[in-house]
Amino acid sequence: MTPTHYQPPARSLAPRPQDRSTSAVGAVAIVALLTLLLQLASPVPLGHASSGFSDVPDDHPFVTEISWLVEAQLTTGFPDGRFRPTAEVSRQAAAAFLYRLAGEPAVSSAAGFDDVPANHPFHDAIAWLVDEGITSGFQDNTFRPTRAVSRQAAAAFLHRFEGEPSAVHGGEFSDVPSNHPFAVQVSWMVQMEVASGFPDGTFRPADPVTRQAMAAFIYRLAAPPEPAVLGVDKQRVAQGGNEGSLSSRCSGFTGGSVRINGRLFERARHCSTWAFDDRTHTGWEEYDLGRAYSVFTTTVGQTDDSSRTDSEIRFTVYGDGRVLSEERLRFGQSVDLDVDVTGVLRLRLEMANTSMFEDGWRSQTKHAFGEPTVR
Repeated sequence: MTPTHYQPPARSLAPRPQDRSTSAVGAVAIVALLTLLLQLASPVPLGHASSGFSDVPDDHPFVTEISWLVEAQLTTGFPDGRFRPTAEVSRQAAAAFLYRLAGEPAVSSAAGFDDVPANHPFHDAIAWLVDEGITSGFQDNTFRPTRAVSRQAAAAFLHRFEGEPSAVHGGEFSDVPSNHPFAVQVSWMVQMEVASGFPDGTFRPADPVTRQAMAAFIYRLAAPPEPAVLGVDKQRVAQGGNEGSLSSRCSGFTGGSVRINGRLFERARHCSTWAFDDRTHTGWEEYDLGRAYSVFTTTVGQTDDSSRTDSEIRFTVYGDGRVLSEERLRFGQSVDLDVDVTGVLRLRLEMANTSMFEDGWRSQTKHAFGEPTVR
């Protein structure tokens, strides 16, 4: 991956009175918003995999994530030169990193907790969390700053930080049944590829979050995924097309190399349609972006080997059913597209032959999305 500067999502964080509950949900919940976003402060590009810590060698399973945190200036480790990857993350540390993520805004009031006096080293960070309605502490008016953050609480607060997007419990883990208080939040973590659990099929929701796990959660959340070429790095999830009066149709696209106006595209999604009768012949395919990408780039046009050069082809890009881009091109024309796909879950690419001829069946027209890439 090549992380870039992370932009915190817009969010409205109303006070959460239930955080003062003595129930497991309330106690766990407070702990985590703090933790997950913990080190998201201001990511910068990762230049190398070496972490610089004596206990995180280059073959450490989380070396990339931890190295990224260092280069993002989200952590400097401990004075002894270690990162302590298996150590637990405390609530006060989580508060500090979340506060940093927000740009360390001015705090207008005291934290208000009996165990967080004005001279507490993390006072402003914790007070800011209260101001924002991110936490209200425990029922006994404590914040318990040194308590560890659990994995289920991390899931709950990361989900809240992202605006509580809709999600459905998927039964991914044997220890997170549908009636678990954080079932939806944990499933959302999986669906967003922020967490994958353990090899034995468990999530271990009540276990404390370790520093290496937190590094992984935040890296996956904050760092954009590597660019992916559709049809190569990312496979379609649906395809189709209309048949018109033909016995064959463009029901989805084919991968391979094409030339558009003399330009060679080694990786393209192409389709052939016929200029025939009074129907528009259409082919399409869809990809699941998981709301993880921000830009879709491609070059569209008819390929140089099309046997009919008087057809008009409509190229349309849809995001969750909404038209994001549309071009109508004839042979010899091409357009480089740069489409905003921020927040898009399902991307559809569609090509349609809109030409209508009265002289019957004619030669087919081939057209393509050249090098269709999301990043």
